[in-house]
Order: sequence, then C-alpha cells, then structure tokens
Amino acid sequence: MLPKVSVITPIYNGQVYAKELVNNLHKQSFESVEFIILDDGSSDGTLLELEEQVGFLNDPRFVIIQKKNTGVSDTRNVGISTSMGEYIIFMDSDDNIPECFVEKYYEKIKKNGTDIEFFPVNKTEEKNVTQITGTQFVFDNLYSGEILNSSQILKLIFDFSLPGYPFGYISRKELWNNSFFPKDIHFTEDLYALVDILTNNHVHGHINKEKYYNYVQRSSSIMHNAGEKEEIASDIVTDRIINLLILRNIDEDIIKQAINFSLGHYIVHSENAVIRGNVALFEKYKKSLWTKFMKSQMSLKARINKFVKIIVLFIPSTVILRKILIYKRILTKQEPIK
Repeated sequence: MLPKVSVITPIYNGQVYAKELVNNLHKQSFESVEFIILDDGSSDGTLLELEEQVGFLNDPRFVIIQKKNTGVSDTRNVGISTSMGEYIIFMDSDDNIPECFVEKYYEKIKKNGTDIEFFPVNKTEEKNVTQITGTQFVFDNLYSGEILNSSQILKLIFDFSLPGYPFGYISRKELWNNSFFPKDIHFTEDLYALVDILTNNHVHGHINKEKYYNYVQRSSSIMHNAGEKEEIASDIVTDRIINLLILRNIDEDIIKQAINFSLGHYIVHSENAVIRGNVALFEKYKKSLWTKFMKSQMSLKARINKFVKIIVLFIPSTVILRKILIYKRILTKQEPIK
C-alpha cells in the first residue's frame, strides 16, 4: 500500500545531526508515511550514520538515497520525483519535531480538503532545540476558517505576512507535477518554488495557528550568516518571481504587489551595500528603485514610507549616507550586517 505522506529531508555533511534526525522521524505517531532522507554527496560520515541508525531501528518507513552533491534545491526535486505519498512535507535535517508533527499536518489537510495547509513554526535555540525564543512566527492574525485561493495566498506572501519556508506547509504531491525548486539558486529558492506551485495550479489553501515544528537557529546556518552574496541571490529570486507572474498572466494587482515585495528587498539591500562600502552595487540597486516604486502597489502610508526611504538613498554623498544608515541601525537596535 502506498504511503499517504512523504517527508522529504535533504542532508549534507550533517553527521552530527543524522542520528537525532532518524530518531525524531522514527518516533512519529503517523504510520502511513515514508521518510525520504537524501544524502547530498556528504564528505563526512553522514551516510554511514544514517544507515546504521535506520538499520538499528529496523523501521520500514525510511528510504535513504545517496546522490552527488548538487545543492538543496535539486536534492528536494529528486525527493519529490522519488516520493510515493499523496502529500508532501519538507523538513530540514537539523531541526526538531514533536511526535505528532506528521499526524497533525495530515489531519488538517484531510479535514479541510485543501491542496496546501500552512503552519507557523517555533524558533528554538541551538543549545536547546526545544527552548522557544522570544521572536516567533505567529499566524494568529491570519488564521480563520476561510479557504483561500492562489491569489489570496500570493497577496499574503507579497505583504510579508506569509513566509515561504518549505517546512511550514503540507501540500498535495500533484501540485509539484510541473513545478520545482530552482537548482541554480541557494537562498530563498523555497519562496520561488511556493509561488511556482501557486501560479501553476488552482490551489485551495488554509492557514493554521498551531505550531508543530521547531526551527533551530544555528550559528553556522546560511540563514544566520546571510550576507551580500545571499542578498543578491534573494533579489534574483524576487525578480524571477515577477517574471513568472507576468509569463503566466497573473492578475496585474498581484504583479504590482510582487514588485512592492521586491522593492522592499532592494531598499534594504541598497542600504546594506552603502554600509558595507560597496558603492558599485549600491549604484546598481539605485537604478531600479524608482522604476519599481512607480510600478508597485501599496497603501498610502506604506507608499509614503517607501518614498522617504528612497529619497534618503539619493543623498549625493555616500559618506554622509553611510553615517546616517549606520546611526539608523543603532537606533533601531538591528544586528550588524555581515
């Protein structure tokens, strides 16, 4: 009998997490599931650790796949094509989940008869994977009994309300028949994939407020150490998303909101380029700011806010601008940029 759910987990040089990962999945209360763990060409003892622990537990729900190192996006795509479940859940190898994780995700999507169910997640500390931190992902203001269509979900994404983290939803596998994670991008590629399935299908989704996933904030993670390279990658993704929406003839209002979403990233990254002293990159960003601003769609309050930020970025002296932006970061207690 085919499993009802496939849990897809890429892992790369994660020997230190491998045993805990297998144990977390083994403890899952849901039986009709396959745990697909894909070793993305690890050069440490990850594969051996996985195989030994799975062999010790003798749990037939596990599928271990070894492949060449091609990155997390391509690895997730391999997991999708390999999966046999009716529904797909993505998981990161170094995170933590309670025993009811798969069961609760599945119960929600079956109960609501939807194509995708979104969930907030707990942020936890590296030293204690069950210790919840102060800053959290909360969907209380988004939660309702309403079933949302693709357009409504996209508006929430482009309003910065709904993040595209792959471990924050369960989806029907058939949504992924003609969609994928872009394998040439290694930062915010999951957002592109989510927009891809939402615009490639007539999706019915629902947002929940219960949390069943512990996202572990590790000091060595790409997200924690995001710098200029990652910012540039995320800008490429947002621009690709806009092009995808145009190509698929998505409603013009949604395209304008996506441009606003991209503009928000460009403004922040322009400021960071000045602080880092990368004037050439700053000038490249600056050329697109007015164009994106004029094509965007937002509330009057947001438009005034964005207008002021853009005006500041056109201060002739980058030396003075840099001092202003650094002082602004100090006043707002933001972390120093990398």
